[in-house]
Amino acid sequence: MRRTLAERRILITGASSGIGRCLAVQLAGLKARLVLAARSQDKLAELESTLRSQGCDALAVPADVTVEDDRRRLLDTVVDHFGGLDVLVNNAGIAIWAHFSHSR
Repeated sequence: MRRTLAERRILITGASSGIGRCLAVQLAGLKARLVLAARSQDKLAELESTLRSQGCDALAVPADVTVEDDRRRLLDTVVDHFGGLDVLVNNAGIAIWAHFSHSR
Protein backbone atom coordinates (compact mmCIF):
# COMPACT_ATOMS: atom_id res chain seq x y z
CA MET A 1 0.00 0.00 0.00
CA ARG A 2 1.35 3.41 -0.95
CA ARG A 3 0.34 6.47 1.08
CA THR A 4 0.49 10.08 0.06
CA LEU A 5 1.61 12.96 2.24
CA ALA A 6 -0.50 15.49 0.37
CA GLU A 7 -2.76 17.39 2.77
CA ARG A 8 -1.26 15.63 5.81
CA ARG A 9 -0.81 17.90 8.83
CA ILE A 10 2.85 17.59 9.75
CA LEU A 11 4.73 19.20 12.65
CA ILE A 12 8.50 19.45 12.22
CA THR A 13 10.60 20.40 15.23
CA GLY A 14 14.05 21.79 14.56
CA ALA A 15 12.73 23.15 11.26
CA SER A 16 14.88 26.29 11.07
CA SER A 17 18.00 24.59 9.71
CA GLY A 18 19.66 21.35 8.72
CA ILE A 19 17.60 18.18 8.39
CA GLY A 20 14.40 19.85 9.63
CA ARG A 21 14.59 22.60 7.02
CA CYS A 22 15.36 20.13 4.24
CA LEU A 23 12.42 17.96 5.28
CA ALA A 24 10.13 20.99 5.29
CA VAL A 25 11.16 21.92 1.76
CA GLN A 26 10.67 18.36 0.53
CA LEU A 27 7.30 17.93 2.26
CA ALA A 28 6.09 21.29 0.93
CA GLY A 29 6.76 19.97 -2.56
CA LEU A 30 4.53 17.00 -1.74
CA LYS A 31 1.68 19.38 -0.75
CA ALA A 32 1.84 18.60 2.97
CA ARG A 33 0.42 21.15 5.43
CA LEU A 34 3.30 22.13 7.71
CA VAL A 35 3.84 23.52 11.18
CA LEU A 36 7.46 24.59 11.52
CA ALA A 37 8.88 24.75 15.04
CA ALA A 38 12.29 25.86 16.31
CA ARG A 39 13.83 28.42 18.64
CA SER A 40 15.05 30.71 15.86
CA GLN A 41 12.10 33.00 15.08
CA ASP A 42 13.86 34.83 12.21
CA LYS A 43 14.88 31.64 10.40
CA LEU A 44 11.40 30.16 10.87
CA ALA A 45 9.71 33.28 9.51
CA GLU A 46 11.96 33.23 6.45
CA LEU A 47 11.24 29.54 5.81
CA GLU A 48 7.50 30.05 6.30
CA SER A 49 7.54 32.93 3.81
CA THR A 50 9.51 30.92 1.25
CA LEU A 51 7.21 27.90 1.51
CA ARG A 52 4.04 30.01 1.40
CA SER A 53 5.29 31.76 -1.75
CA GLN A 54 5.48 28.28 -3.31
CA GLY A 55 1.86 27.56 -2.38
CA CYS A 56 2.46 25.54 0.79
CA ASP A 57 0.14 25.85 3.77
CA ALA A 58 2.89 26.52 6.31
CA LEU A 59 2.83 28.02 9.79
CA ALA A 60 5.93 28.99 11.81
CA VAL A 61 5.68 28.61 15.59
CA PRO A 62 8.77 29.63 17.56
CA ALA A 63 9.14 27.15 20.40
CA ASP A 64 11.75 25.46 22.56
CA VAL A 65 10.71 21.82 22.91
CA THR A 66 12.63 21.55 26.20
CA VAL A 67 10.11 23.98 27.77
CA GLU A 68 6.78 22.42 28.78
CA ASP A 69 4.75 25.61 28.21
CA ASP A 70 6.21 25.93 24.70
CA ARG A 71 5.29 22.30 23.91
CA ARG A 72 1.72 22.84 25.08
CA ARG A 73 1.41 26.11 23.12
CA LEU A 74 2.86 24.43 20.03
CA LEU A 75 0.33 21.59 20.11
CA ASP A 76 -2.54 23.95 20.88
CA THR A 77 -1.51 26.05 17.88
CA VAL A 78 -1.43 22.98 15.62
CA VAL A 79 -4.94 21.99 16.70
CA ASP A 80 -6.27 25.56 16.39
CA HIS A 81 -4.76 26.09 12.93
CA PHE A 82 -5.15 22.64 11.32
CA GLY A 83 -7.70 20.88 13.52
CA GLY A 84 -5.29 18.11 14.45
CA LEU A 85 -1.99 16.46 13.64
CA ASP A 86 -1.18 13.50 11.39
CA VAL A 87 2.62 13.29 11.61
CA LEU A 88 5.25 14.47 14.09
CA VAL A 89 8.86 14.76 12.93
CA ASN A 90 10.67 15.15 16.24
CA ASN A 91 13.91 16.46 14.82
CA ALA A 92 14.98 19.14 17.34
CA GLY A 93 18.27 18.55 19.05
CA ILE A 94 21.96 19.25 19.11
CA ALA A 95 25.06 17.21 18.48
CA ILE A 96 27.74 16.75 21.09
CA TRP A 97 31.15 15.52 20.03
CA ALA A 98 32.53 14.19 23.29
CA HIS A 99 32.64 11.02 25.30
CA PHE A 100 29.28 10.54 27.06
CA SER A 101 30.88 10.77 30.51
CA HIS A 102 32.31 14.21 29.65
CA SER A 103 29.15 15.78 28.25
CA ARG A 104 26.72 17.82 30.35
